[in-house]
Amino acid sequence: NSFCTLLAVCVASMSDDDQPVQEKTWQEWKAEGNALFKDKQYDDCVAAYSEAIDLQPSEASLWSNRSAAYLLLKNFNLAMDDASKCLDIDPEYVKAYGRYATAACNLGRFRDAIVMLERGLKHCAALPNSAVITAELKEAMRLAKDADGAIAKARAHLDNNEESLALRAVSDV
Repeated sequence: NSFCTLLAVCVASMSDDDQPVQEKTWQEWKAEGNALFKDKQYDDCVAAYSEAIDLQPSEASLWSNRSAAYLLLKNFNLAMDDASKCLDIDPEYVKAYGRYATAACNLGRFRDAIVMLERGLKHCAALPNSAVITAELKEAMRLAKDADGAIAKARAHLDNNEESLALRAVSDV
């Protein structure tokens, strides 16, 4: 009984700063991340999704959402990592295939994009939104072909000691 009285006195004497803080749930962090994403505050958005991931690392959507934010921040390696983690959790998460492929293509890793999108077609062929993967695969294949052509032109220019033309040949890839 005296313990309860002592506890009541201690709690009553605590300032607002001393009050225990109610922790956010992973769903609240996700909602905050979504709002920040919508407001184009991508650095803060990544931080919010990271908090959610710390609390619920098995939730595929968190990894995919953070991947999208990393894409917009042009942090393509981390975007690929998060999309890959999302797909490890849920191989039918269609958006993550596109996010991985977009990041890979931005890094010039067209073959990685193609392999991942082909994997996506295998896992998601029966899903209604799998046509998105097909379209992205065609685009990745086109980009890979363009890159191969540019590299071939650059090599030919280098063989003729035309360094400036070689650089120009690959500058748009």
